[in-house]
Amino acid sequence: MDRAVLNPRGFRAALVCDFLRDTGRLRWRQFWRAPEGAVAFLPEKREGRFAVMSTFFISEPLIVGITILACVDLLVLVGQKPSGEQKNLTAILSILLINSIGVYCCVRGESEGLIIFGAKLQYVSVLVLSLLLFKTVERLYNIRSSLLLWIVIALWTAFLFAMIFAIDRYSHLDFSHCFFKNYMISYQSEYYRYQSRFEFGWGIHVFKATLLAYALAIFAIFMFKVFRASKGGERSDAVLFMVMVSVPLFFCLTTYVFNNRVDGFPIFQALAVLSSTISVYMIFRQRFNNLHDLALAVVEDEIAEPLFILDSRLYVQDANEPGALLFPEYNDVRRQTRSALKANVWLQNAITPPIGMTAADGTFTIKDKAFLPNVRRVEHHGHVYGFAVILKDVTEQLAKSTQLEDENRQLHERLRGIRSTSGLMRGKFVSGAIQSVLSLDAETGEHMRRTSNYTYIIAKELQDEGKFPELLTDEYIEILTQVAPLHDVGKLQIPRDILRKRLGLTRGEMDIMAQHVIYGADFVDKFILNDPDDLFYVLAHDIALNHHECWDGSGYPRGLRGRQIPLGARIVAVADLFDHLSSELDDTEPGAFNDVFITVISYTCTQFDPDVIDAFRRARLKIADLYAQMRESTHPAARSGD
Repeated sequence: MDRAVLNPRGFRAALVCDFLRDTGRLRWRQFWRAPEGAVAFLPEKREGRFAVMSTFFISEPLIVGITILACVDLLVLVGQKPSGEQKNLTAILSILLINSIGVYCCVRGESEGLIIFGAKLQYVSVLVLSLLLFKTVERLYNIRSSLLLWIVIALWTAFLFAMIFAIDRYSHLDFSHCFFKNYMISYQSEYYRYQSRFEFGWGIHVFKATLLAYALAIFAIFMFKVFRASKGGERSDAVLFMVMVSVPLFFCLTTYVFNNRVDGFPIFQALAVLSSTISVYMIFRQRFNNLHDLALAVVEDEIAEPLFILDSRLYVQDANEPGALLFPEYNDVRRQTRSALKANVWLQNAITPPIGMTAADGTFTIKDKAFLPNVRRVEHHGHVYGFAVILKDVTEQLAKSTQLEDENRQLHERLRGIRSTSGLMRGKFVSGAIQSVLSLDAETGEHMRRTSNYTYIIAKELQDEGKFPELLTDEYIEILTQVAPLHDVGKLQIPRDILRKRLGLTRGEMDIMAQHVIYGADFVDKFILNDPDDLFYVLAHDIALNHHECWDGSGYPRGLRGRQIPLGARIVAVADLFDHLSSELDDTEPGAFNDVFITVISYTCTQFDPDVIDAFRRARLKIADLYAQMRESTHPAARSGD
């Protein structure tokens, strides 16, 4: 029987069997995937007392210990309201428990099927443990892996599972010989135990490389977190958690995945017990519960408005009672009968408003109530872990707002009527002021009227060029044009003989004439309601007082400089000088208009604002047309004679 060898693989197995039998050290039986015709040996019985001198003497209490500690962890987590991280920890501890069962089957198994089953549990649990640890770290540090990466990981994991479950001789899969080419299970009569030996295939090397990739990725992320931690407490927690999850994984790799030594099991189990002890400490440090989660639950129940807790993927992880009443689909999430549910369109729009809509526009109505979302980001050290959305009931406020809008609309219509009446009265006031000046000096009265037209052209040109957009509104230009004639209203108090004297004013007469700006401001204060919020009053007062101020500060009455001079006064000043000079032109002289135009421009940066002069220059054609129309209306006889 010992020489019944039909192929090289069977021959190698027979030589090993002969050697082990002839040494007398082992009495064993063999279960293996032998080709047809290979030798198989039956066990030989041995009488005597059972001597517990094996590795299992140390392994068994440790396996029991890890099982008890894992169960304690699971009970602690189940007995409270677990967070997402605690659920991941529960899964990790469950995998450690499965691994311990696999170890027990391999060490205490008395049949080929049980020992191979234990080996499968160990390899599968290590692979799943690595994947869970990677997923836990990814979630803990808010790392977003692409969907394509997880598809590849899922397919690759399924392939490794197929190879692991196909290692026994009963498999009919094509790659059943990839993980183990052969295996042998022998009975050690001296120690009353079974020993397994495996001949590895290429699949085991692929398995090792996969575990190494997971281990390196986890270790790299942890080290990055340790070095980036800004506080000592955060750094120590990161190191503690790294020890808890990486030490068992490391010894899974080095102890039996790479060495396949049964004697290494006690070391691995001892470190697994240490890992579970650390995890229990981290949970018990919060006094048997996650204090933050319990506090959050208390706060949630105290909030009378609907509250929803969403993760970074916009899945609803929790909701308070008003929130579950508003959206019943999240009632299962609140009761923890469902882990998470995708946020509905209202909650999604509250966090990421559609294009063209702001968060303030996100008021929506449901069940005859209007809600305004208030979103707060849940972040730590720059990582956004989720969002807290509170829906504020604004039904009453919205109704009051609608009522106020109606009242404001009615008030606006009344004000429009009042403004129309006020505008007519103010127009009559300006016309009356002009007529009063005309009665004293006809030329001064006409000058006041013409200045208004030039003011409109210059102001409109500034608006078209985008200058002073915060001031030059349509209302501003309209009122400025209306009050421009009042710039010389103070001349009503100037003696008539000085007013009609065009040239040769003495120094004293010039001082008296300069007082017309003070008189004009007093006139406006006296006859117009002194209201600083009334644009009509402000512009009328500004141009009456400041239209002789100069850009370089050489003007009067206060010597204002640059933009200290009100804009309306700077515009009226240019229109005022141009009309003074152009009204004295002799139309028979060629180029007279151009000379006046150039003269006004020459005062740029000394007497006038450069921006206003630029607008005056650009509006040259409009000013020339207006000048021609006014000259024709005031001197029709001269035009007909031409």
